[in-house]
Amino acid sequence: MQPSEYQHGRQTLLSQIDKLREIRDDLVSRDPLFVNDLPIDVRQKMMLLDRESIRLRNPDLTIAFVGGFSAGKSSLVNAFLGRYLLPESTKVTTAVPTFVRSTTGEELAELHYLNEIEVENLGELYRREIATLFQVPELANAPYSTFVEKVKPLASEGRGRGLFEQFQVFQEQRHRRQVDPRGRVMTASLGDAQGKIRDETEAMFLDRVVLKVRNSQLPEDVVLVDLPGVSVPNPRHREITFRFVKHEAHAVVFVLNATQLFAKDEGEIVELFRAGESRIAEKTFWVMNRWDSLTAELQRQTFADFENKMQQFAIPSGFVSFRTNALHGLLSQLGLRGETPDDLALQGHLNDYEGALGIRYGGSHQTALRESQIHQLQEQVLNFLNDRLRQTTLRSACENARSNFAEPIPHHLRRAKEGDDDLINGDLKHREKEVLRQKVDERFEQRKAELLVQLRELRNEVAVKRSDVLHQRTKELVDQLRSKIEGGAETDAYEIYKDIIAERELRKYPYHFEIEMRIVDNLNTMLKNNFRKIVRGQVEEVFDELVKRVQNALEKVREDVNYNSQVMIPFEDVIREERGSFGDRVDGVVMTKAAELDALLLYKAKTFYILGGNEILEGLEKAARLGFENLRNPGQAISPSDLEEKTKKIRQTLTEHYVQKVREYHVGITQEIFPIIINNMQQIGSKLEDVMKSNYRPALEVVLAREIEVSFASTRKGIEGRSKRFRETIEQVEQISREMASVTAGAT
Repeated sequence: MQPSEYQHGRQTLLSQIDKLREIRDDLVSRDPLFVNDLPIDVRQKMMLLDRESIRLRNPDLTIAFVGGFSAGKSSLVNAFLGRYLLPESTKVTTAVPTFVRSTTGEELAELHYLNEIEVENLGELYRREIATLFQVPELANAPYSTFVEKVKPLASEGRGRGLFEQFQVFQEQRHRRQVDPRGRVMTASLGDAQGKIRDETEAMFLDRVVLKVRNSQLPEDVVLVDLPGVSVPNPRHREITFRFVKHEAHAVVFVLNATQLFAKDEGEIVELFRAGESRIAEKTFWVMNRWDSLTAELQRQTFADFENKMQQFAIPSGFVSFRTNALHGLLSQLGLRGETPDDLALQGHLNDYEGALGIRYGGSHQTALRESQIHQLQEQVLNFLNDRLRQTTLRSACENARSNFAEPIPHHLRRAKEGDDDLINGDLKHREKEVLRQKVDERFEQRKAELLVQLRELRNEVAVKRSDVLHQRTKELVDQLRSKIEGGAETDAYEIYKDIIAERELRKYPYHFEIEMRIVDNLNTMLKNNFRKIVRGQVEEVFDELVKRVQNALEKVREDVNYNSQVMIPFEDVIREERGSFGDRVDGVVMTKAAELDALLLYKAKTFYILGGNEILEGLEKAARLGFENLRNPGQAISPSDLEEKTKKIRQTLTEHYVQKVREYHVGITQEIFPIIINNMQQIGSKLEDVMKSNYRPALEVVLAREIEVSFASTRKGIEGRSKRFRETIEQVEQISREMASVTAGAT
């Protein structure tokens, strides 16, 4: 496939994948419930559309050279290109991502420096990584002096020391350097660029280095990328390596150290590799470097171990592998051209190569080059670049987009649409009825419970608080009674005598026992009236409180039925009817108990008191015999002194016996009226509950039915809209999938 064909296919496929991304984002925004109900693996795969978009957005095809520490990535790039471009060293030389691409113009290097924001972000990356490493996350935002003070003792033990020391260097350099707010790009010679690449301090502030070289055999749209290993101290460059391996690389040359296959660094890269594109394996070339340093037996064992690892890592069979000595491959090409390297590090390797040249390669640079397999690697990689990479890149992007989104999403959309159609065609009406029943039940039980709670709380208050109030009022009344008995006119025999004589003409003397009966009758009447007022007052307060609480509870009932007065009238009727009967029932108790008090004064034969006499009558009978001596002299008037003894006896009798009877009378009333009050309240609650069932519930059902009908109409409309939207989305995705397939079909 020609580069122009690839670029046309890339742009077309990118446009189609971006349409899928728009569909995905629209689903996430408008139908989050649908997306959240998808299996977790489907949701994760949906997001991989971004990876395909990122890769296709880059017009260049990137071949990433990755590997662990000192695996020989830079050496392999040099050998692959047949010239010394990237520095050689046993140290971590690739301190910054280095891009190599062809040019027909002047050979040069572009140094792309970080801008101010990127430098700030790098500082934060250092802080977070160090804080996480030493498990002190609170230091990530601490002042620099505090950060250094806390971390320095921890780093002195060796773990993380290199990272911490590099951060300190970064901070020092950051204050010394003039950082361009927008970043800057400087040009340099290829030789100067080598120094920048191996200078870790300079590399901190470099985003990338681009080497433009002539006669590289690289197609114009292909870029080789020498990536830092995952053990490089700069966290930003590690992130770039992660990003390339997982998302951006179109093909990979994975460089392994044959003497220690899949060491820690290389294992981490394979895990990134497996987490990336599902088909990246078919675009990967596996290179085992320093192969000639192994004995024949170790070579057989190492290759067997390599194949086992491929199976463990689930790398599909058919992978392409090479066994090489990259340095010898480079030096053999320089030797064939009669060139001598200027780089001191490479000159040291040259001595080793020349020693092996005569022993291992028969003095032939051509043999050394052939055994390094560099030509085979060049041939297969370049053939892959020219013949397959463009098609494979487009096909992989298409297949990944289809398998990650264009196939599973329509399947789940259809299932959701079928469920929506079932709802629209019948299940929705049944659900509407069920929802209405549930809401009516819930609301009715809630309102009934609110009403019964108010009544129950009032009953508890009556049983405790009102009883205490009545007891206190009774005590006050009895104290008043005692005061009247002990010294009031109400128990003064002479005062009562005058009242009796004054009531009728032609009377001079009261009948026998009349004064005593008049006194007790007056006291009884006063007590009954006063106590009736007290009880009445308590009953009215209880009922008023009951009405208040019922009205409060019914306020929500009234609101539920939209203030329909016809629904509320029966509640008001219950309250009105019960107000009169409520007090009448209590009055009946008071009058019944009063009759018992009056009965104490009825005459009964003494034989009636065999089991105990009536002390009040006995005392009053004794009082009746006193104070009328002057009756023998009709001409002499009755004076107060004549009735002093009578008064004294009456008061003594009442104080000793009557007050106690009154207490018992009041206790009896108290004990009987409150159960009646509570029982009446329960009856009122029962009647109100009946009204709720007969009036409120039917009215509530009508109101909620309208609300739910409106809600379900909106739901129906929403479901119909979603069903239509899902159908259209399915059609769009399937159309895009067909268009993507046509792009890859034309590219093969």
